[in-house]
Amino acid sequence: MLERFPNSVTLNSIAGDSNTGLMKLDAAIACYKEALKIKPDYVDAYYHKGNALKNKGDSEAAIESYEQDWENDYIHITSLNVVINTLVHG
Repeated sequence: MLERFPNSVTLNSIAGDSNTGLMKLDAAIACYKEALKIKPDYVDAYYHKGNALKNKGDSEAAIESYEQDWENDYIHITSLNVVINTLVHG
């Protein structure tokens, strides 16, 4: 489906979620980045990209992604909790 509608924010996000579930984290991150190219203020993509980066072990990049989420006038309380836990527990 994504091949037919490559400019769909929703489909790129769903593909990212699917890849995350399959632990294909690089593919997931690429999907979220594509969604953000299409819609730079799509806060869910920043949040989910942050989760994929955290699962990959890149806490610093994950925090940057969560911060971009917040810069877009929307705070995911969950992402704030993840950042706090990452900073406290490593």
